[in-house]
Amino acid sequence: MVKTKLISFEIGQGPKEEEGLMGRISKLFGGKTDNNMASLGSNEQLRKLLKNDQAGEPVTIEEWGTAGAPIAKKMLQMLAESKELEKVIKEMLPSNWRIKELKIAGSFSHYYSEPKSLTTSPDGKYLLVTDRYANLNIIELEPYLKTRIKGEEKWAYKELNAGSRYGEYVNGLGATTFSPDGKYLYINNGKHKITMVELDRFMSSRTDEERAGALRTIIVGGDGEDTYHALTGSPDGKYLYAGSYAGDIYRIDLMALLKATNEEGKNNSVETITARASGHTRETESLWVTKDGQRLVSSNRDGTIKIIDPVAILKATSKEEEKNAVITIDVNARGELNYCTVCVASPDEKALYASSESAKIKMIELETILKGANKEDPKQVIRTIDPKTKRYFVTSLALSPDQKYLFAGLADGGFKIIEIESYLKAKTPKEEAKAIRTIKAKEGGHKGRIDKLTTTPDGKYLVTGSGQLNIWEIVRED
Repeated sequence: MVKTKLISFEIGQGPKEEEGLMGRISKLFGGKTDNNMASLGSNEQLRKLLKNDQAGEPVTIEEWGTAGAPIAKKMLQMLAESKELEKVIKEMLPSNWRIKELKIAGSFSHYYSEPKSLTTSPDGKYLLVTDRYANLNIIELEPYLKTRIKGEEKWAYKELNAGSRYGEYVNGLGATTFSPDGKYLYINNGKHKITMVELDRFMSSRTDEERAGALRTIIVGGDGEDTYHALTGSPDGKYLYAGSYAGDIYRIDLMALLKATNEEGKNNSVETITARASGHTRETESLWVTKDGQRLVSSNRDGTIKIIDPVAILKATSKEEEKNAVITIDVNARGELNYCTVCVASPDEKALYASSESAKIKMIELETILKGANKEDPKQVIRTIDPKTKRYFVTSLALSPDQKYLFAGLADGGFKIIEIESYLKAKTPKEEAKAIRTIKAKEGGHKGRIDKLTTTPDGKYLVTGSGQLNIWEIVRED
């Protein structure tokens, strides 16, 4: 019995005809095609093995036979470690699925205003929502959805009303982000502080006092009432980036901060990318760091997205050096977006999708910009997506994990499902419309705008947030 957690990818229809999956994998083993490799079994067996692992079930290799067992074990290890094999698998098992329908699997309404943040943990186990009345709810997703008896669901989530216990939380709990390993949660508490939540301790707590004990204020920065409106972490977990209403971005060395024994040490663990240096003039709306940790992407209510080299800009000693550390994308270049209030990045780092309470969505070819092309004129790599909303503007965005679909929340409580590839290939407005599906407000029961959207990492659920959360099961078809 092997219990190796594999890399994540989509499994769709069968392998390409021109070359078998086992043949491709054999090449990675040095071209061996002996009996041991042959005993690994058929493509269907391999797909079954991979599907079992994705579902979180124990991966059994007993059916592969004694001779095949050691090879299968080695293959599983390679799957967990090898980027090359990941590429092979993605090529051989393309994501040829479509959304058949969305069904409401559950709802959650144990908060008291529109959600300020909505996100899932990296492993998809937890769903988090905060509101402007300082309520923090962390939901254990699968157990919550399996509850059938009224009142039983309370055992599947934890709630803390920080506003009733701490006066400084009067502005609510805002931006949130998880550490890469999912052990910690970072939350803006509504002023100029960030709270770190020890997640397992919080979820195992039984009283408000125990839950409060899992919270730690880790940073006091900014001036006066300047709040952190956006949070994100570096992929290695070393840094936390906090974007403020004033447009400044703070880079926090978490290890140095937690080890600091005095105020000087705390202050030295925080560096500031000033709004003057980056060129931002209004509130920071979102932050995101590339996988290599070398670029920070910041969207701002001033209508721009900045791609920042954080190391270069923090070391800059002149305005010219600061300018060279920043690429500016004006999403209002064609006059369709007044400012940028929502921005999401595709997992493969090829594109950004942005909107700003407008009836249009902008797709920015991020990969092209990161490679250095069009640096002087980024508007050349901006495409407009018209979600056909008529009079309602886009309020939130989310991508399916395989970036096949873009979900757009609307001001009327409905949302759009856009099949990205089909839309981009469309040559007429009629063809574009065929790539878009509308879920009306009455289908989900939302009575206000969809303020937040998120998908689970496995792509199984879409969560829409307004006065309540709806958890939609995404039913697929090949």
